[in-house]
Amino acid sequence: MVRADLVVAKDGTGNFTKVVEAVAAVPDNSRRRFVIYIKEGTYFENVEVNKTKTNVMFVGDGIRKTVIKANQNIVNGWTTFRSATVAVVGNGFLARDLTIENYAGPSKHQAVALRVGSDRSAFYRCAIVGYQDTLYVHSLRQFYSQCNDLVPVKSRFKTYLGRPWKEYSRTMYMQSRIDDLVDPAGWVKWEGDFALKTLYYREYMNRGAGADTSKRVTWPGFRVTRNETEAAQVTVREFIQGEEWLNETSIPYRGGLS
Repeated sequence: MVRADLVVAKDGTGNFTKVVEAVAAVPDNSRRRFVIYIKEGTYFENVEVNKTKTNVMFVGDGIRKTVIKANQNIVNGWTTFRSATVAVVGNGFLARDLTIENYAGPSKHQAVALRVGSDRSAFYRCAIVGYQDTLYVHSLRQFYSQCNDLVPVKSRFKTYLGRPWKEYSRTMYMQSRIDDLVDPAGWVKWEGDFALKTLYYREYMNRGAGADTSKRVTWPGFRVTRNETEAAQVTVREFIQGEEWLNETSIPYRGGLS
């Protein structure tokens, strides 16, 4: 167990009963890891770790045990950016063993559970739960391991690997297990022929029923690749320079291709 600097507990046995109160108590621009232990319970609040709150770590009691949840959404007047249940900007943020949820539901459209713009941030054994725009990976270097952001109902919904929201959308799936929840086409259009020539979508040596590429889309920007040099450019080692900072987090990772 990581030693905590502050404890949040709904029953009053910690330093605070709300996560936002603990975050406010974190020293600004901390150079060392500052750990907030959030005891089991459901915390109904919106939490922002702003840019002055650096090297903060949230530690919970486990997925579905420690839950931070709220319901801000587009329909009720929030922007997608501002709807996040948890928003993280302070660099060096870590979280493990908890759930972050936006429970607004499908009728409220965009409703972010987690938005991250924190450099060298990492999430381990976390569940990220919502309906639309659940995880907003805003910017900078981020790493996710053993995290959940999809519980599919395969008989009711089609699931795709991605779609080009912007003109130069770039995505690669590599050396991953893809189950049969993924539609055989793999990818879906945004609107008409938008970005089909300028996007960069790749699949590299995946496995599982959903990894069959025989019925994939035939867009100009999509390709199944076996080029190891191309795939190596987006590994943890090369793309987010993970070997320079992930070792100190104690989160398991693989730096290069297997």
